[in-house]
Amino acid sequence: MKRRALVLSVSVLALLLLGFVTYKVMDFSAGMCGKALIARESSANHQASVVVFEADCGATTDFSTAVALLYAGEHLGQRPARLLLVVDSDHGRAAQGPGGGPWVEAHWAGPDSIVIHYDAAARVFRQTTVFDGVRVVQIAVQRVGA
Repeated sequence: MKRRALVLSVSVLALLLLGFVTYKVMDFSAGMCGKALIARESSANHQASVVVFEADCGATTDFSTAVALLYAGEHLGQRPARLLLVVDSDHGRAAQGPGGGPWVEAHWAGPDSIVIHYDAAARVFRQTTVFDGVRVVQIAVQRVGA
């Protein structure tokens, strides 16, 4: 009976350790992507900002453009968890924007709504329609001559 309890305890500890190591590796690698701010617009009450940024995660990935919601005092380098849109060029189908990834623009349309325009040729990885009470409208734009 003691042996079974010991084996169970060691197994649980091993799984916890494996989970912790996996989390740390994932957290470390997520921070290795370069982030370059393209645009930032504060809300009317200056309690939040919508930011557009380019992410470069290395030679094996395409440049991507992302939009995030940051609250007062937060900075882009803090790995934003409030991603509203993430797109890439879909292997060059979408033209490059100012940061190297696809063209994206984001603006506050009111105190609790954001409008995001992005290149219709871009490949979408994440879209959020509501976050923390902020309504997010995303519009794919067919860009002529881009």
